[in-house]
Amino acid sequence: PFETATGTISSPPPLAATTVQRAGVGVLAYCDDPRFGSPPPRDLAAGSTIRIFWSWFAQTRQQVQDHIDAAEYTVLLDGVALNWSDARGSIIQEDGLYVVYWFVPSEPLTSGAHRIDYRVSWTRAIFDGFQQFGPGTGTLVETGTCTFNVR
Repeated sequence: PFETATGTISSPPPLAATTVQRAGVGVLAYCDDPRFGSPPPRDLAAGSTIRIFWSWFAQTRQQVQDHIDAAEYTVLLDGVALNWSDARGSIIQEDGLYVVYWFVPSEPLTSGAHRIDYRVSWTRAIFDGFQQFGPGTGTLVETGTCTFNVR
């Protein structure tokens, strides 16, 4: 069992009936949170690789840049820190907002349970057009997890 961001205990989702070795499967860093509609993979065979991803949305390009400049991420795969600094894409416009994505590739996965731990904090207060984040605001940190099995 794993502890999720909400503090509840959950087990990784069950495996699919068939598994396939796949490369670069997109996995949301905080997939355990159903609000984001991106469940963990269920059909991965040992040797598969994933691309752990997350994003930041804001009303303006500058607000996204403010986040990039102030954000401090810690992203772990099975307790090992990932190098996310070179994994950021460009700021793009999507559905009327501005967004930036990060995609961090994994090494081939072994069979068994896996866990992604995601944490972001900020070095200064920022605003995304909806809410403030960082020191002196109501949101000092955001966290999430993604638990999944590989067969």
